[in-house]
Amino acid sequence: MKWGACKLPLAPLHPPQAELHRLYVLQAFQGHGVGRALMDAAMAEITESGAGEICLGVWEGNHRAQRFYASYGFEKAGEYGFPVGRQIDCEWILRKILAAKTLEAVA
Repeated sequence: MKWGACKLPLAPLHPPQAELHRLYVLQAFQGHGVGRALMDAAMAEITESGAGEICLGVWEGNHRAQRFYASYGFEKAGEYGFPVGRQIDCEWILRKILAAKTLEAVA
């Protein structure tokens, strides 16, 4: 699991914007709660960091990952071309708002 500053082509709605760069689980361990444990840890760290939203990229054909992220409240916010070798894959940008800042909190 790796996260940091968002480098995806998506303007923030609630800065600061964080990005989940990587969350991979070996196939032999998929379906055993490892991904959920890693995601829970990432969400806790990112929320504690003060990020207002978290974004991530997922291949348009990875329906299992899309369902997983949707279960955490992520929604599609855009897409972009991601180079894979000599081809360009369509990558979806998913976003989850962590904390909507109010005008009173900003003032």
